[in-house]
Amino acid sequence: MPLLKSDYNPRNPLFRNKHLATIFPTQFRSVRAEVPSDRIRMDTPDGDFIDVDLPEQQHDRAVILLHGFEGSSTRPYMLGMARHLQNANWDAIALNHRGCSGEPNKKPHAYHAGYFEDVIFLIENIINTRSYHSIALIGFSLGGNILLNYLAKCPNIPTQVKAGVAISVPIDLRTAVYELMKSNNWIYSRDFYKKLIKKMKVKRKAYPNLLPYDQILQSQNLDEFDENYTAPYHGFENAMDYRVKNSALFILDQIQRPALLINAQNDPFLTESCYPYELAASSEKLFLLTPRYGGHVGFWMPGGTYYHEKKSSTFLDKFV
Repeated sequence: MPLLKSDYNPRNPLFRNKHLATIFPTQFRSVRAEVPSDRIRMDTPDGDFIDVDLPEQQHDRAVILLHGFEGSSTRPYMLGMARHLQNANWDAIALNHRGCSGEPNKKPHAYHAGYFEDVIFLIENIINTRSYHSIALIGFSLGGNILLNYLAKCPNIPTQVKAGVAISVPIDLRTAVYELMKSNNWIYSRDFYKKLIKKMKVKRKAYPNLLPYDQILQSQNLDEFDENYTAPYHGFENAMDYRVKNSALFILDQIQRPALLINAQNDPFLTESCYPYELAASSEKLFLLTPRYGGHVGFWMPGGTYYHEKKSSTFLDKFV
């Protein structure tokens, strides 16, 4: 019965507030990388590219980090996790989703909550070029949803891939997008919306004939952006079709490797369906940890290492 008991209770009562827990690490956490990484550009089979932050190999095991929606490998939560993993004898390899490394990608499509083809490509590249006996994955928010889709849907997961951790994941995209768009979450939804519109304008300058930008830029919120861009240019009938087919909630019973899902009960992005207690209780592969506090990718702790970072490495060590 992989329902794990939480021992997270921040001593500072301010970090029991869901919004402060969410915003503080993003705005005020400073992380200095202890192991330098080189930015490597990999040409994908479909004529596009991904940018990957790749450290020199120091260990015989590696973790691939997948950032969240409109994030990048340089976000504090990515750097914090990478630093902790390096100290725990892992090499941390950070994937920037297409269009998220500071340069627009070349194709009409980019990435979405269920797009794991670039994860397959990166893992194959790592296996062919490095001598890791074990590979794990850690995904944040949307990146966690991608990770879970990979573990459930990929037909041939390499034997080197041992386990995964998904943190603060909206596994039910149908409801999470509307939760995010509620008035009490306007600060988050507005930030995401502005980033998407800015990115689309940059892409228009780089590739003016690639997309019907005027129609896409008419989107007034995240829901309309999915309807006007995400769904049609990634092969889905509409926004709801995209969300149903890519919500990890519906394929959790099919995951092929041990996976830990860490979702705080006070995560402002998540709805009730994002806490699959019954499924985890009967699963042999899905482990569920739902701390009372933590916000969205928060989990502050004093000393520089956060709660979810410690839990992630402890969980992965059990299977490697």
